[in-house]
Amino acid sequence: RGSDHELTGGSGPEAWPLISPDGARVAFTTRTYPPDAGLKSDTPLLIAAVRTGVAEVVCSDCFRPESWSRDGNKVLISGSASATGTASPLGFVSEFDLISKKRSIVLQDPSRTIASPRYSPNGRWVSFMDSPASQATRQIFVASLAGTDFPVPPSQWIAITDGQTTNREPRWSEDGASLYFVSNRDGFTCLWAQRLDANTKRPAGPTVALRHFHSA
Repeated sequence: RGSDHELTGGSGPEAWPLISPDGARVAFTTRTYPPDAGLKSDTPLLIAAVRTGVAEVVCSDCFRPESWSRDGNKVLISGSASATGTASPLGFVSEFDLISKKRSIVLQDPSRTIASPRYSPNGRWVSFMDSPASQATRQIFVASLAGTDFPVPPSQWIAITDGQTTNREPRWSEDGASLYFVSNRDGFTCLWAQRLDANTKRPAGPTVALRHFHSA
């Protein structure tokens, strides 16, 4: 109706709001970015009802919510300190089931930074970007979540880009047939698309520039 209102009214930091597919709930955390030096393992994942603003802690030691499943029953999160016994949440991604209240690590590689995981529209795949600790580039991958023991090993990750340039923030098309992302492969940060095979999700054909941004 053209007006905004305060949703939660929390007294402390609240960050990374993520609205559910049906628009009825918002997932968020009290973990801010950049993280403070004393990373703790008790940063909660909260779900707030849009209609009432009432927020519930659904996971006591989860970090940033990244993606809702289409049915609204699961959330991808950027790990937690207690899940691996380390103070760094960067090397893995977890899936939190809001029905069973259980968390599963779906991607893990301590030698890499894994970020921006997103469910495919059918929930059977996850896209994400990563970079080895020794490199400044970013590479985009897809991994299957169907019929696979978790965590999915890096050997089963499907490379969408070659890792020679910085490719960031992959997002699925609504039909799951393409990935959109930003890349500096032409010297500028532009918007690109990669068609995917319907069954394997491997790249199908060349990467196509959707929009160039070569000036302000």
